[in-house]
Amino acid sequence: MLDRLLNAREVAEILHVSPATVLAHSGPKAVAPVLACVKIGGRKLYRQPDVRQFIEDCLVRHATKFRVSA
Repeated sequence: MLDRLLNAREVAEILHVSPATVLAHSGPKAVAPVLACVKIGGRKLYRQPDVRQFIEDCLVRHATKFRVSA
């Protein structure tokens, strides 16, 4: 069974950001890291696994930036 697709508002609630931030990270002019989306009827919708991958991409990016050396 397929997971339910989420809209930008729902993803924004999960990520604790604005819907505008979600939209800025998806689509052809997206800022990095990119959040994959499905465009249906002019609406951008998001698969739950893609949202999880986006969170992982953000964690890796920031974790390496703040690495502490011993």
